[in-house]
Amino acid sequence: MKVRAAYDWIRERKGLIEPKLTSEGDAIRLKHVYDVYVLTAMLTQEELIQAASLAKKYTDHEEAIKTRKQAVELYGRVDAEGTQAIKAYSRRFMGTDLTIDYDLFWTEGLQVVLGID
Repeated sequence: MKVRAAYDWIRERKGLIEPKLTSEGDAIRLKHVYDVYVLTAMLTQEELIQAASLAKKYTDHEEAIKTRKQAVELYGRVDAEGTQAIKAYSRRFMGTDLTIDYDLFWTEGLQVVLGID
């Protein structure tokens, strides 16, 4: 579900939906993009295996297919908008220059969790 919420940030940027802002004017949906990274990093090996099993079980489900496509658009490349937004969020709100271990996050993490080949 968090990937779907993160994808709303892309839809917002494209003008397809109204922006959702905090009282300070910050994009609320940008945090969802960052949260996907954090939640993926927090997964234990057992949780990763369980998630992969669920992804396999529901591989042909329409919503699972949609979520996988959205994840690929957001994070499927080192230079993808979502991947870059993680770094921007970290700089702006955490005050740190985050270095993403992309293979760990994507190849060994989110790609496995969502069952993306």
